[in-house]
Amino acid sequence: MKEKWLYSFEVEKTQKVKETVPDKDASGNDIEVTREIEKKVPHKFHILNPTRKIQDDASIFYSVKVSEGIRLGLVTKSYLMRKFQQEGVLPSAEDKKIHSENYSKAIKLEVEMEKIKQEGSLSDSEKELQLAPLKTEYQELRNKIFDYESLNSSLFDNTAEKRANDLLNLWFVLHLLYAEKDGAQSCLFGDGSFEQRLERLNGIEDSGDEFLTAVVERGGFLIGKLNSGASKEEIDL
Repeated sequence: MKEKWLYSFEVEKTQKVKETVPDKDASGNDIEVTREIEKKVPHKFHILNPTRKIQDDASIFYSVKVSEGIRLGLVTKSYLMRKFQQEGVLPSAEDKKIHSENYSKAIKLEVEMEKIKQEGSLSDSEKELQLAPLKTEYQELRNKIFDYESLNSSLFDNTAEKRANDLLNLWFVLHLLYAEKDGAQSCLFGDGSFEQRLERLNGIEDSGDEFLTAVVERGGFLIGKLNSGASKEEIDL
């Protein structure tokens, strides 16, 4: 049976809650006192596993936005691909191989560093001593990966497909991000068209609500990772 949620996560919100704690009265007797205190309370959110209808709607939305981009005067990726191949701009097979190796090394380092962090037999100073060279190597790899991906993605930044894909990622956020309250889940942006949901997102951004802004940023990041093919295990690293 298909799981309803692709991923679940929590975001803490500082809010006033009533908490009953043990205390003593003036005579030294044990009593319980209820006070209202500010406390970080975790709130649960989910990313919906898209149904076939949602996938079909997303495909139609993407196609419409590609056509819209072409009408606006944007070139297509296939056109630029042919142009760049003729000019020798695209990365070579060796460049792609090195990038893939760097990516694999970075993932292995992430796993190794997490193991060190969770090692109970090591003190904090010992952990830091072991982590230091790994962090340096990891950062160097991440820089190389970022440079490669930035360079290649920038080649197609101004295409109809790139514009449509950016809008599609936003479409997924507006349709797949759910909030949980009292055991019930509902879409954070409600029902309605893309434009109606987008208006609610703009309302969140304009409100300056740090909690909801953090939720949207976290949800958007996770949906982007899942759409790129990352597994739950890779996201949790």
